[in-house]
Formats: sequence, C-alpha cells, structure tokens
Amino acid sequence: MTEYGLFNELDRTEGCFEAGMYTREEADARRLEYIAEGEDPEDIVVAELCPEHEGQAKNGCEGCDTEHPEPTLEDYSTAARHIENLMPGRWRRS
Repeated sequence: MTEYGLFNELDRTEGCFEAGMYTREEADARRLEYIAEGEDPEDIVVAELCPEHEGQAKNGCEGCDTEHPEPTLEDYSTAARHIENLMPGRWRRS
C-alpha cells in the first residue's frame, strides 16, 4: 500500500512532518488544510514515502541512495573488462 507524507520544501532532509495518508487525494487535502491555516503553499510538498526507510520520500531517499550508490568509473571499467574476458576481441575497434 502506498503511503504519502507532507514535507517542508525548504528542508526535505529532515524527512516528512506528517505521514499516514494512503491516497494522494488525502495527502493533497491535508496540504490544503495547512495552507488554509496560513502556511505558504510553496513550502509544503506531498510525496510518496519510501517503503523501506521511514520518513523519507521515495524519490531522493537518502537511505536508498547510500545502499545503491551511483556507479563509478572503476565500476564501469571492471564491467568492461569482464565483458572483454567473456568475448575476447569482440569489442576492439579496428
């Protein structure tokens, strides 16, 4: 089940300040309540929560980013060497 949360756009690193909403419509309605109370509409963002890391937005989750870091040049070089070993001479330019 997808869970949504409200985030402060100015400081998303702190995680969400309210969660427990299970439809986008419910989260949007709660956001509108905050705006009606005087919050700046640009400061409050609705985002889908990461199912594995509490309080983190699914897109840009710090926990997932550290578990699955971007590949490095060394990673690509290792993969290329592995392919070359599997298929010698096939990838060389003439």
